Amino acid sequence: TPPMSLGAASSAAAASSTSTSPTSLAMPPAAPGAANALQSLQPAPQAPRVLLTTLPGEQHGLGMLMAACMVGLAGAHPLVAGVQTPLDEIVRGAISGDCSVVGISCSSYQQRTVARQLVRLRSLLPAEISLWVGGGGSSNLPQMPKGITLFSSLDQISAAITRLTTNS
Repeated sequence: TPPMSLGAASSAAAASSTSTSPTSLAMPPAAPGAANALQSLQPAPQAPRVLLTTLPGEQHGLGMLMAACMVGLAGAHPLVAGVQTPLDEIVRGAISGDCSVVGISCSSYQQRTVARQLVRLRSLLPAEISLWVGGGGSSNLPQMPKGITLFSSLDQISAAITRLTTNS
């Protein structure tokens, strides 16, 4: 099965928010075991929704899939948009998917454009949607503006989800 498009992920997100079905995820064909494992998790209907993707030009999606696992295990709904998602599609997907967070995975491969794209994405997202960034490409980023949270480890996701659920 090919990865779900952002439009399909948003539709699935909207459908799953009103039903008790498992979280709808888009997983690459190479990860059917991960898709099955994540779909077996059933976060509470009111649990936060986290859209996970990579920026345009970023082809590396393994970190994104690992983050999706951590988000699901922490009790939130991970929605995986795939890799190289255009900024306007990330924004549309986050809004239509009723997401609390957009999570961006970036490798060191695309470091020259990451900071500029993150600042642009933050300016396009509604203020109430958090922007989380992690991966090897986030470790050498310059000081990011307010509203962009950098993660140095996957281990930080669980605590961040806990803070998100206790503050809402």
